[in-house]
Amino acid sequence: MRSFLWGLMVTEPATALAIGTLIDGKFRVTREIGRGGMAQVFEAENVDIGKRVAVKVLSKDLAHSKVVTERFIREARAAAKIRSPYICDVFDVGAFDGLPFLVMELLEGESLYERLSREHQLSVDEVLRIAGHIAKGLQKAHDEGIVHRDLKPENILLTVGEDGGTLAKIVDFGLAKFYEPNSEGVQQSRITREGALFGTPAYMSPEQARAQGEVDHRADLWAFACIVYEMLVGKTVWNLEQGVAMILAQIASAPLPRPSQQRDDLPKGFDQWFEHALDRQIESRFQSAKEAMEVLKVALLLEKGTVKESSISSEAEGLAVDALVAGTPHPDAPISSEATGPVESTAARVSERPGPGKWSLGRTVSWSLFVVGLLAGGKWVADDPQHAKAVLDHGLSVGENYLGLTTPTITTSSDNLAERADYAQKINHALEALYAGNFSQARSQMEAAFNMGKPKAARSLLTQLSVSLSDLHGHCQITALGHPRPFDASSDGSIPTLAVTSKGVVTAWADGHEQADRIQAYAALLDPALQRVGPALSVTPEARSVRSPQLVQSGSQLGLLYWDYAGDQPGVYVRALTADGRIAGAATLISSSTAGAPYNPTFAADPDGTFWAVWSESVGPKTTELFALHLSGALKPLGDKVKLTAHPPEVGPLIASMPAIAVDHDTLNIAFRVQHGNDFELLLLRAHPKSPQFIAGLDAPLAAASASASSAPAVPPIPVRSSKTKAHSRTGKSAATPVEEPIARYLGQVVKLSKDASKQSVPKLACDSNGCYVGWDAENAGAQLGYVRAADDQLLWYREVSAKSSRPSVASGGQKTVACWFEDGKVKVGQVTTDGISEGTTVARASGQLPSSDLRYSQETNTGPGHRTEWFLTWRDYEAAEHEPFIARVECR
Repeated sequence: MRSFLWGLMVTEPATALAIGTLIDGKFRVTREIGRGGMAQVFEAENVDIGKRVAVKVLSKDLAHSKVVTERFIREARAAAKIRSPYICDVFDVGAFDGLPFLVMELLEGESLYERLSREHQLSVDEVLRIAGHIAKGLQKAHDEGIVHRDLKPENILLTVGEDGGTLAKIVDFGLAKFYEPNSEGVQQSRITREGALFGTPAYMSPEQARAQGEVDHRADLWAFACIVYEMLVGKTVWNLEQGVAMILAQIASAPLPRPSQQRDDLPKGFDQWFEHALDRQIESRFQSAKEAMEVLKVALLLEKGTVKESSISSEAEGLAVDALVAGTPHPDAPISSEATGPVESTAARVSERPGPGKWSLGRTVSWSLFVVGLLAGGKWVADDPQHAKAVLDHGLSVGENYLGLTTPTITTSSDNLAERADYAQKINHALEALYAGNFSQARSQMEAAFNMGKPKAARSLLTQLSVSLSDLHGHCQITALGHPRPFDASSDGSIPTLAVTSKGVVTAWADGHEQADRIQAYAALLDPALQRVGPALSVTPEARSVRSPQLVQSGSQLGLLYWDYAGDQPGVYVRALTADGRIAGAATLISSSTAGAPYNPTFAADPDGTFWAVWSESVGPKTTELFALHLSGALKPLGDKVKLTAHPPEVGPLIASMPAIAVDHDTLNIAFRVQHGNDFELLLLRAHPKSPQFIAGLDAPLAAASASASSAPAVPPIPVRSSKTKAHSRTGKSAATPVEEPIARYLGQVVKLSKDASKQSVPKLACDSNGCYVGWDAENAGAQLGYVRAADDQLLWYREVSAKSSRPSVASGGQKTVACWFEDGKVKVGQVTTDGISEGTTVARASGQLPSSDLRYSQETNTGPGHRTEWFLTWRDYEAAEHEPFIARVECR
């Protein structure tokens, strides 16, 4: 038998602690038992009493992380608080050479994972014994107010009990949540951060994906039922071969497999128990481990055929899901790809677990991407076996309606990812490992891909990954990395744009990889690990030379804005796309001019579910002004375009361009650049679309505009004047008299940001109800960041990010703001407050003079102390002498 703990396999690598090391003056290390991504486990002897123990030591690479250390110590607190023969004991906790360690019960045996890998199906009697121990351990933990939240076969250890039979013990409370049972007038106290999703995909309950803090002990009961099913059937409940997104989609809405159709000797009563245990409606599920176990005994011990069968789903759905689980389609099953995802026609696509030591998506991962909505269903509570039998005899009460995950309805698998070559599969494994937090596995898989002789994508991703993992000490950390274009694409790609929809992450970019003489905008759907899960298809087939594609999600509608530079009808267009990034309607031309005219359009969502587009448009020789158009949720114009700036002809050639837009409540915030000859200036325009002045527009006479403004609160156009002096020599004496320049008019309040601007100064903008953050490049300095207070439209400060910084971007969301910029060939991310910006964390590589990144808020991952937010950013870098688009997800604390 092997010693084991915390699901770690026995290994023989070089140990961090030498054999014979004395820990805390009393635990002498005798050998290494195993190691994982977070810790090493050693067998040790308590020199005072001669007792053999297991010592779990946190990895040196993670010891600097306060979050990881807290989780590590939390495991000790959780396990030590529970006294049960069915939970592995924790005896002590401490630190040695700065490394936290736990002293735990030393066990001999194997994990349930190893047992199932070897035997696949267990007998009913053995299942009842093991399940009974798990249920008793869970009940004890739940009675103490502790939820495990990552129950799975790897965390069930099988040893020999005093009676010579199997004894099951629960281990690894590293994700445990402490809570107080709800009671009136008492607010629930939660130590685990709210807004974050933790667990293992195959065993995660729907509510664990809510990210709203409501996960309680019933999530453990869901996982318990999945484990019972797996012990009896020999397969996981969900098909794991199709990737994390498909697992989540199945959890949300797929019909449940029928256990009795997977194993002939299972009674129909177990089908009903299983259906009830995995009810998506939490209130309709089993409410305690004791209850679930009592009913399980009744269900499994009833003779086959004596229990009235309860319909789980329609016959067609049942056949479809049975085929999905088996890996081959049933000849009579009308399989719907929307309901169940693609079912592969080849055999052997079953969800059997990989052998010990193989990395799989069944490992623990932490997400922040997805939300689950559930509707109420029926409620059933069995207080004793007799009641349970009566309910089984008459069928279960099951909630009929539920809503699934709103984000991950992607039907992806390792075999239908867009990139399927041998080297590409190594890349996919690396990206999945990064998403799972296994950095060393990610690096080794990417190196393996590079060594297979396909260096283009593998080399650039390996470089990006190495740079991303070079700085794990900052406030932000990369959690996913993507290469959205085809790995063998041969052309320059633009900075990607992205949006998060009900189907997942949609990204778009412009390139000529299909036709060198036509630059098209392409869109692709990415899974949670940012792997492309379908073909990259053109979403601008009519266009000739696409520039500046931008995706924006407003309400349930995904919109694409782009500029066709040289087509048959050049101009700015908008088009509706489906939630998975496909064309959903005709393109609408919103501004037309001559070919080559500078538009530089920008796009934003209004909180009311509509859109705003802003662009620069030529109005005369070397003169451009800014225009805006309000669009419906269906991307139809709501009125005519609105002129935002007006510079009289007497001013001379003047270009207002490079707008950046942010919409907050009833305010349009537009940062832009004004060029007058060789002089450049940055301005922020704050306009109120519902004001009479805005409705009247800049073409209305000033007097009429002022009269209309008096009838309702409004921000009038602000005349911007400057003075020059003119010399007069009629008397032979030089005299200076002021001469007023013509008035420049703006449809709102104007804030001057900087006169230290240049052609390289392209503003980026993020706003909330308190104010706006603006980033730009200064003429003779690094990237600048400024803050404008909304209450009085005052520029409170602006400062240099760093001397070597450039191309800043900024985004707000979840009551947080972050900025990213380029510095010394790296992409850096830092958090921004009204007081300034934090030191940047390196998250990627970006070499050369490149456009600013596209930075988007994703979501909060928790609240309270240690508050975290997630962000998406896109950029491009050189790959084989071409500009290659990249995308990353970053978490900041």
